[in-house]
Amino acid sequence: MGYYSGADLPMTHFLATSFAICDHWHASLAAGTQPNRLMAMAGESAIDDDVHVLPNQPLVYDWLNGKNVRWRVYHESAFSRCRRSDAG
Repeated sequence: MGYYSGADLPMTHFLATSFAICDHWHASLAAGTQPNRLMAMAGESAIDDDVHVLPNQPLVYDWLNGKNVRWRVYHESAFSRCRRSDAG
């Protein structure tokens, strides 16, 4: 197995020596994916195990809409789209 030195990749070397590197994901809950997604999007989770149908639980987007705060979520994938609070 080979490796690159700081001279080989100066920008990567700069970032690695200047900023914290995280190589582990620590979930909010000791549970599956769906409870942790709810925790990230709501600050709490109404479930503690993966289920096929998520509960009807208020999310941060509902709170923003209730306060008339404009918001957008950008996501890049094969099916890119922008979810937003306003129609315009």
